Amino acid sequence: MEARDAKEPGGQRLLVEGTLGIADVAALKGRILEALRSCRELELDLGAVEECDTAGIQLLVATGRLAEQDGRAVRLGRCSEAVGSAAARLGVSLMTSDSERGD
Repeated sequence: MEARDAKEPGGQRLLVEGTLGIADVAALKGRILEALRSCRELELDLGAVEECDTAGIQLLVATGRLAEQDGRAVRLGRCSEAVGSAAARLGVSLMTSDSERGD
């Protein structure tokens, strides 16, 4: 898993690449929390995630809840097929920026 920051007007974007699994969630959680400390809104771009498991989906759901409790927002930008498939297997609906626009 690799995560790179990209500053955006009004927020920040975190580009996540590679795997999003149990071995990656601790490091990614740290990166997400670090990014949230410096902005009010964070977009996670998951378009380059090649593998995702239950732990990855749990991290996404928990991160959204934690951010909301702190008055911040975490939004999903692009979502790879691997992330979408893992979420579907778990019965979790992920609302992405693309789906909000109807893309």
